[in-house]
Amino acid sequence: MSARLSSWEKQFTVVMWDQRGAGKTFARSGMVGDLSLARVAQDGIELTQFLQRHLQQRKIIALGHSWGSMVGLRMVHERPELFSAYVGTGQIVSIPEGEAILYARTVAKLQAAHNLAGLAKIKAIGPPPYRSASDLLTVRALLASYDIAPERDFSKTMTPVILFAPGWSLWDIYQWQQGFQASQVATFHANDSYDARQLGAAYGAPIFIINGAEDQNTPTDLAKTFFDGVHAPEKQFVVLKDGAHNAVLTEPGAFLHELVVHVRPTVVRGAPRCGDRPSILGVPTIAQRAHGPGPLLPLPP
Repeated sequence: MSARLSSWEKQFTVVMWDQRGAGKTFARSGMVGDLSLARVAQDGIELTQFLQRHLQQRKIIALGHSWGSMVGLRMVHERPELFSAYVGTGQIVSIPEGEAILYARTVAKLQAAHNLAGLAKIKAIGPPPYRSASDLLTVRALLASYDIAPERDFSKTMTPVILFAPGWSLWDIYQWQQGFQASQVATFHANDSYDARQLGAAYGAPIFIINGAEDQNTPTDLAKTFFDGVHAPEKQFVVLKDGAHNAVLTEPGAFLHELVVHVRPTVVRGAPRCGDRPSILGVPTIAQRAHGPGPLLPLPP
């Protein structure tokens, strides 16, 4: 991860979190009990309180990606006093609504391409809710074939980052992948009815959403509709025109620019004791609910 976000560290202290069931946490403890959204969000709140003490900062920025956007949004909603801002990317709003949109868009792309084999596959699966993670991943793979180049090449881009991550052995990487797969199974049906709007519209901390214009996994138009209904001390919605679902990693320089222009001034103004380098807690995804095939987050630090 440090290889992709090294430029960020001139502006922010970046903390990556191996959640329960992920990364070295999985390697050390295995699949530990409760992987519910409520439990993982509480873990994140406890981690934030530790970071406040450890980094001597009164508030922390929570940056949530995909599943992590579900976790991070809940953390900030429940304990806004701990956070100088929430930044969502690949923002999940409603799993039922989002999956229905993506299914329809996948069918439309297959029809436009006259991809009869793909149409046969997706019609055999049927519309969501899907029966299994395998069905979901089949639909995602069909859609991914029409994604923009940085997303199609995402696994190729991230493979050397993972293989040469400092402090990570091949065994660590194997354990990370095992945790990823176990978490995918454990969380597949757990949040089928998730809708961020059930938290309510009022947030006590600034809300920023930075979504890729070409996001084919978490629809940006749905995220914008959700954002428009949010009430927060400050809020901004930013669209990365050359980005898609994994823009935080495929376009790290452009993403950093938006953080510096939009988020950092708000954070420094609201919490001057954070000094020259406000702290970002990365809340990555642990399951493949919103992704296509291939290794994704959480990645080694």
